[in-house]
Amino acid sequence: MRVFGHTADIGLAVRGTTLEDLFAWAAVGLTRLAVRPQRRPRAAGSTGEAAGPQALAPRRIPVSVPPAPDPEGLLVGWLNFLIYLLETEGLAYSAGTLRARRETDGLWRLTGELAARPVPPRGLRTTVKAATYHGLRVEWSPGPTPENPGGGLFRARVILDV
Repeated sequence: MRVFGHTADIGLAVRGTTLEDLFAWAAVGLTRLAVRPQRRPRAAGSTGEAAGPQALAPRRIPVSVPPAPDPEGLLVGWLNFLIYLLETEGLAYSAGTLRARRETDGLWRLTGELAARPVPPRGLRTTVKAATYHGLRVEWSPGPTPENPGGGLFRARVILDV
């Protein structure tokens, strides 16, 4: 028997001036890790695969994330929702309108809508299985910061299982 070190995780560190901004940057980071950049469609009359506007048009999808007791749990739920869309529908985040809030029942909810683009065949760079709670942090730094001189800044670290 042989014991050896094995790392199958990738860490993602993101910042945002609001929780919504933080969640959007986390979605961008996940997409950049998982999906190869798309090439621009070829000009009409050129050789190669046809890539019509329908193939590249984003789909509008309502955000469906379970409520969580804290922003950390909401972030994990959000990223796992995006991973689910990527794995089951072949759709990758491209933009979104999000709203994160704490309700009167004490639970955090994320609502809104996202735009997701189809991932072309062989478009995945890395298979991300899940966002994890291992080493998970969401922190708020009040007051002016270099990134946001007019206010505070949210910072998050999350480990993705690949």
